[in-house]
Amino acid sequence: MKIRYSREQDILIIELSTDPIDYAEEAGPIIAHFTKEGKLVLLEIMDASEIWDEARNQSISEEVSELRALITA
Repeated sequence: MKIRYSREQDILIIELSTDPIDYAEEAGPIIAHFTKEGKLVLLEIMDASEIWDEARNQSISEEVSELRALITA
């Protein structure tokens, strides 16, 4: 597995194998590349820094909620 990040394009690329890519499917900011047999080969995550920030903020928000619940219990 190889993981690369392009700062200029803000794309995170996760290469799961070196099998030849036959087609790709896009779902929002994620492009998944597959072999002819449907095996996942590569993931491209567009606007990766925004997605990272959202995930981090969500995690922090959940931790704060858990702490509030402990304090008020």
